[in-house]
Amino acid sequence: MRNRIKLILRFLYTVKYLKLIQLFYQAKYRLKRPSLYMEVEILHEFESSLNTVKLIDSIASSTSYNSGVFKFLNIKKDFSDGIDWNFPEYGKLWVYNLNYFDFLQQKNISKDEGEHLILNFIKNSQNIKDGLESYPISLRLRNWIFFVSQNNIRNKIIDNSILNQVNRLLKNLEYHLLGNHLIENAFSLLFVAYYFKDDNIYRSAKKIILTELDEQILNDGAHYELSPMYHQILLLRVLDCINLVENNNFKGKELFFPLKEKAKLMLNWIRKVTFENGDIPLLNDSSVKIAPSTQELINYYNRLDLKLSDKNLSEIELSDSGYRKIVNQNYSIIVDVGNMGPKYIPGHSHADIFNFILYHKNKPLIVDPGISTYEKNETRQLERSTSYHNTVVVNDQNQSEVWGGFRLGKRAKTVILYDEDDEIIAHHNGYRSLGVTHKRKFIFEEHKIKISDYLSGTKIKAVAFFHLHPLVKKIKISNDSIYLEDFKCLINFIGCNKLEELEYNFSLGFNDLTKSSCIKVSFTNSLVTELVFE
Repeated sequence: MRNRIKLILRFLYTVKYLKLIQLFYQAKYRLKRPSLYMEVEILHEFESSLNTVKLIDSIASSTSYNSGVFKFLNIKKDFSDGIDWNFPEYGKLWVYNLNYFDFLQQKNISKDEGEHLILNFIKNSQNIKDGLESYPISLRLRNWIFFVSQNNIRNKIIDNSILNQVNRLLKNLEYHLLGNHLIENAFSLLFVAYYFKDDNIYRSAKKIILTELDEQILNDGAHYELSPMYHQILLLRVLDCINLVENNNFKGKELFFPLKEKAKLMLNWIRKVTFENGDIPLLNDSSVKIAPSTQELINYYNRLDLKLSDKNLSEIELSDSGYRKIVNQNYSIIVDVGNMGPKYIPGHSHADIFNFILYHKNKPLIVDPGISTYEKNETRQLERSTSYHNTVVVNDQNQSEVWGGFRLGKRAKTVILYDEDDEIIAHHNGYRSLGVTHKRKFIFEEHKIKISDYLSGTKIKAVAFFHLHPLVKKIKISNDSIYLEDFKCLINFIGCNKLEELEYNFSLGFNDLTKSSCIKVSFTNSLVTELVFE
């Protein structure tokens, strides 16, 4: 009975933050599921010879296709004997990638090969399942339009399919999810509108894009889901839309300036949080080998003749995102003193308040383990948990109730008490059910970082975690300190009850894990951690 009550409460805490529009469309789509086949319906008559858009090259895809062999998420599959567009063995995200058609953005794919793959999909479209959901439709339509336009392909079968798919998309826009899903729908509608010179589709695209960009891009330029990986992906989408609008005369290029202003904000933010060696911090749902790099985005921005901001990185301020970055000659550190992402779409959020990532002389030292899967399994749950981040766990509980792969129930709230370049103090109430408040103070000096943790309450079993990058090999542990010989870094733990070196799985990308070391520090009510660099 007690477990049932807990499950009910978790569900109520999950849905209480949803917007009414999400609840409405959740009910609508569950009661009337879209059919699993393509509608044979044309929005209007068209002339294939007229359907094209002018585009310069975007950023080449990191996905891989070669002679019937596809590679997504670090897993290969040979479809030389025929493509199974519903292939289930590697999970839904893998089959999603198969249906995105990002591989059409490879530099080495030929016109004939790309057109053959598109026509193969169309031939099998009545049997396709996951690939006919709105999100993969959105990515696929944009990739198709890019490819057929740049390769001067005029094929009525392809144009017919594009119209059928956009018709399906318009009937199933992802208002039940919102966030990056809905804006991806809108970016796709914009490409289709330009391709067919369609006023109605354009109006739908314009309304959603302008509304959602204002909602989703915070004042400091961050995307509000607070994942640097998704930020890079969505910045690429904005730049692709600028590419479309700038190089075509449809609608007087009225979206150019709104898109340009958001692109500038977003580029400055990702420049700021990117480490000096080009790495992004793997905060929330972030992984490598998925999104274009920050340098690739800068290069694309410049090719679109958009003027890169004259601001130095030190002049770009982080605010609403809750991330702070401190840089000096010895180290770069990013700390998270913000709240979870938007309350109504927390699917990519982790229970990671006061997490931090530390690089020493351009090399990763203390890191976020990253993510390796979106499957609803123990690994996914662990990678979202508090214990998999560089913060404090109390009585083996998560700060916020992450569950179900992309769900979030009861959640912590952060309050920043002091926020300056050399010192940050904040507290959160994620352990309020235990009668505990966690306050953490960061002090930054040229050769030293001091992290002080204070816990109110009694009967506390507290543990601080510090996840070391796999590059850290030589670790010497004493009673209350460790010395990282490779980095010449001494870490003292004042107030430590027990110090242990554990093993954890660091993500090198989706489905690619390697072993590394984690320092587990047990304490009671307070712990002072001093990181001293020689």
